[in-house]
Amino acid sequence: MKTILLTGFEAFAGLPSNPSQAIALALHDQNVGEARVVAKILPVDGIKAPEILKKALTELEPDVVLMLGLAQGRPQIALERVALNVLEYRIPDNSGVTRRGERVLEGANDALFSSLPIPEILKVWRDAKIPAYVSDSAGTFLCNQIMFLARVWRPNIPAGFIHLPADETLAVENHQAFVPLEFQSRAVRLALEVIASLNQT
Repeated sequence: MKTILLTGFEAFAGLPSNPSQAIALALHDQNVGEARVVAKILPVDGIKAPEILKKALTELEPDVVLMLGLAQGRPQIALERVALNVLEYRIPDNSGVTRRGERVLEGANDALFSSLPIPEILKVWRDAKIPAYVSDSAGTFLCNQIMFLARVWRPNIPAGFIHLPADETLAVENHQAFVPLEFQSRAVRLALEVIASLNQT
């Protein structure tokens, strides 16, 4: 049975929760098709998050890596197409650190594309009437950082990132547009099903 590493992030920027954490934990140790999902929650820390990701990649040797994160202000679920080799933290991470135009990894490419089956995932979402789109910017915060590193460290397996909008809990706190957590969770599960079915060994 294949292993899918599913990552989410802890809450940050003073928010009470993070839908990526909730969804990753809910799917932990579940079987999706012929694959087993193993979830890891990453700290919003530009030093510790890469360390934990690298350790998980080494210990689990996953066949697929699907990473989740929160993008407040986006109205729909976003499947990221590309990660940039740049760190530009407009807000501090949870350790209080900011970055200004640094490289994610010296000597690496300027950008790396997702290796997930993007058209197939998007089609399944559209068929299920889930509000979603393909994004060409994963930002320059930790979401972009770990997507880039996963592609560098595991170039030969499917790996990519899904940005989640605010859920109903965050919307109550901040009076913003949201997609219910139930829809977001369904979208992630459908993506996992697509990935598992297209990469059977």
